[in-house]
Amino acid sequence: MQPLQEWDWRRFLILLTRYWWWPVLTCVGALTAAWIYLRYTLALYKTETVIQIDLSSGSDLSGRSEHSLYAFPVEGLAESYMELFSTHDVILSVVQALELDQVVYSIGKFGKHLLFPSPFRLEISPDQDRFLTTYGRLWKVVLRPDSSYTLYTGESAQLSGKLGKWKDKDTFLVRLVPKIEAISPGTYLLQCIPLEEVVGYWQGRITVAPKRGLTVLSITVIDYSPSRLYQFSRALLDRARSYEQNIRKRHYDRALRYVDTLLNRTVDEIKRLNDTLLRFEMNSDMAIIPTRRQKALALFSELEPLSYKLQLQGIQLLLQQVQAKRDSLLQHPDSGITPLALSTLPSESMPGELVAEVNRLIAQRMDLLEIYQPNAPIIKSLSQKILATLNTILKELKEYQRTLLHSEELKHQEWLSQRQVAYRDIQYERQLALMQENIALRRELYRSLLDRRIQLGIWKEATASLIRVNQPPSPAILVFPSKLHIYLLALAVGIISGIGGIFLKYVFDQKVSYRVDLEGSTPIPIIAEIPYSQKSHKGFILSNLQLEVLRSLRNALSFLWEPDQPRLVTITSTVSGEGKTFAAYALAYAYAITGSRVLLIDADLRRSSLSHWAGYYQEGLSLLLNYAGELSYTTISKFIHPLVTEGLFLLPAGPNAPNPAELIGSANLPKIIQALAPHFDYIIIDTAPLGLVSDALPIIQHHPFTIILYVFRSDYSRLPFLRHLSQLIQQYHLKKIYLLFNGTKLSRPRYGYGYGYGYYSSEYGNGYYRSSVQKTSFWQRLREQLPL
Repeated sequence: MQPLQEWDWRRFLILLTRYWWWPVLTCVGALTAAWIYLRYTLALYKTETVIQIDLSSGSDLSGRSEHSLYAFPVEGLAESYMELFSTHDVILSVVQALELDQVVYSIGKFGKHLLFPSPFRLEISPDQDRFLTTYGRLWKVVLRPDSSYTLYTGESAQLSGKLGKWKDKDTFLVRLVPKIEAISPGTYLLQCIPLEEVVGYWQGRITVAPKRGLTVLSITVIDYSPSRLYQFSRALLDRARSYEQNIRKRHYDRALRYVDTLLNRTVDEIKRLNDTLLRFEMNSDMAIIPTRRQKALALFSELEPLSYKLQLQGIQLLLQQVQAKRDSLLQHPDSGITPLALSTLPSESMPGELVAEVNRLIAQRMDLLEIYQPNAPIIKSLSQKILATLNTILKELKEYQRTLLHSEELKHQEWLSQRQVAYRDIQYERQLALMQENIALRRELYRSLLDRRIQLGIWKEATASLIRVNQPPSPAILVFPSKLHIYLLALAVGIISGIGGIFLKYVFDQKVSYRVDLEGSTPIPIIAEIPYSQKSHKGFILSNLQLEVLRSLRNALSFLWEPDQPRLVTITSTVSGEGKTFAAYALAYAYAITGSRVLLIDADLRRSSLSHWAGYYQEGLSLLLNYAGELSYTTISKFIHPLVTEGLFLLPAGPNAPNPAELIGSANLPKIIQALAPHFDYIIIDTAPLGLVSDALPIIQHHPFTIILYVFRSDYSRLPFLRHLSQLIQQYHLKKIYLLFNGTKLSRPRYGYGYGYGYYSSEYGNGYYRSSVQKTSFWQRLREQLPL
């Protein structure tokens, strides 16, 4: 089987409307499978709780207080609350409260079903874990109406007893405690799970995510049991709120411990600073700093730099005057000199008696010069005294100048020393002020920490939960499997499978089933359809409906005969088995029952089905085609045999010939037809299949007036045969060739000529004319509307 090479939407739509029940059947099967899957698969449910962290009632931890020194950021709180609901301790407390470490299933005909709350609980003393490790964690419990039970591990019974009564098992005490009032008798499955496994299971089933900002959280829990899921969500919320208060108290405890640590450090720091301050005061003699400062100020006041400079200037001027007087007296003894000017020198710095003496001598000399000559002895003696006195004054002035300079130098050095001490004292005072300020800050910090500790202690005692429930745990919602999604998927799979099957049939099954499969694809018109009949398989026996179709075919052919030409019909097909021989006999029979003389020629020299059916094997057409003499009707009639039906005759094929194609193509065949035409009203030739051999082509070429009926058989002939037929028509320029569709079913769509009257069929004429009372199916109406 070869797949179709060209895509034909029209044929695919025909198959789709024809096999519509395939997708319907696959959809029904897929939906049934989906129902079974949903019925027995383990469903998954979820609940959602929305909470809000109310920071307005816990501003002490929110970090919003302007004066809070030790605040907790909102981001840290949000992360802590997100981790809170999956904390091991919280989950463990919920598991222990709901007793989720033991799971009970009821065992029925169609599997097991989880029960919650559990109808009973297995209690073991003294060591439950060791008992379960020894005997197993999966138990089958058979409970009887009289409250007695038997525990099985596998198929072996381990323990029997009464509900609520302790029972000895080796070194253990075991009892089955009822948890509800009325427990239905039956078989149960008890599974004991380690606590850590249960906690790990529920931790993996909890999802916490921010819903709006960082303070509104969504808590989603997933489980297989709706009732257990709802109870777990409520218990989780309660336990988390209680655990959250403990967390906040632990936050306060950590804060208090930290504040206490800071307080102790601050006290130690204050003590250390006080000791340092004391040692600094002692080492720097802070107590006598005011005395040293007064001494320095007194020394500074004694310096009087202006008086010191005036004295030096006066002494210098006096020295210059004395020197000038002395030089003038030495160089010009006869000249007069003026007294010394003492206005530039303070009186306390002058050699008073000497200066007064020299001024007196100078005045006396001036008086004597008016009387005596400069060379006079008295004048000279007086000049000598003046010179001696001036020299003495010069010596004393220089000594006084050196004494003054030395005294001022000593005072200046002492002042520099005192000034350095003064600046050092100032530095000490600044260091002392910084130390005192640091001590004051530490004392202020101590008071602040003490107030904060009191405040934290008050907040700790007044701790309330910050969790506000915006949305309580919602009822369990089915998460998996989604019924809508499963059914839609099953429906899609069913539709795809059904249409896929039709597509595969379209691709790989190229058989022609209905007339509509040929219309639009065949290069020749369809002249008639011969319906299928069970009688046809028993021989050349025609049903009433087939006869009616043949009558319609006979009437149709009456419009195709050429005048003054023999009424010759050549029947062929593509391959053997398509019913060309049956069609030839049926058409001949249809003409014969009208009283016409009909000759049926078996020109299929290779198989000769007609001849075998009639029982003529030794003589026939093959001998006539080899006949060398004159072919007259008298000669030919010796090979013609009448059949059962009056007016129907058969020219058999004759014995098998080694060269059938050459015999058919010989010149004797046209002579035979010409000789027979005047003696018969219709001549019908059954030829070999054109798709296998070319035996029929010489007949068609020698008799262009012949009507060619090309037979296609329903559910046997293939679409590629139409391409072969088109090639034959184009290659040999065949005319007057029509397609005869054979073997159609009454239960299938029928279109075209003749389907019987009244009691033969519910339809008359062709498929386009229907009774006004007749009802049509939806698919028939759909096929009529589609462009098929």
